[in-house]
Amino acid sequence: MEQFETRASLILRLKDNQDGKSWEQFVKSYRPYICAVARGLGVLETDVDDIAQKVILKAWEKLPDFNYDRNIGRFKNWLAQITRNIVMTFQRSLQREHNKLQSLQENSDGLSDIEFEHLFEKQWKITIGEMAWENVKNRFSGEAIKCFELLNEGMKNSEIALKLNLKENTVAVYKKRIISLLQKEIIQLEASLS
Repeated sequence: MEQFETRASLILRLKDNQDGKSWEQFVKSYRPYICAVARGLGVLETDVDDIAQKVILKAWEKLPDFNYDRNIGRFKNWLAQITRNIVMTFQRSLQREHNKLQSLQENSDGLSDIEFEHLFEKQWKITIGEMAWENVKNRFSGEAIKCFELLNEGMKNSEIALKLNLKENTVAVYKKRIISLLQKEIIQLEASLS
């Protein structure tokens, strides 16, 4: 009975996400079980640690709302269900990655050299553009950033002005400033990374 009371009190203490000692005890007590469930569900040993971390994080997020009642269900069953859900999500993402790689291989096998060159040039431009945006966006206000994001979604200046309660001229100025700085950053990145 004392073991049950200890575990029940641990669960109560875990509801306070800031109780580091209780979380250490939780990890020490339940991590081996989580790993065993993951292995039982077919997770490779190389991925078991990642799955266990995700389960522990999910438990940390969910425990404040968890109501422990042994008559309704056991805590280990709750943890096993979390583990199962995370493993299923993980396996689906692996399958999607496998499908993407297979599709890429099938598509690249049929590409001519010119088509392949166009493909990687396009991807390079996208990558450089994203890097440039990450490098310059902190130089602008949140309002300017929102304008630019809406422009990238295909909205017109007039629509953005209406949506954000701005003057159309302000939207145009934001657009011009951001594009100018982006172009300079792209040129610098191209020079240093090409």
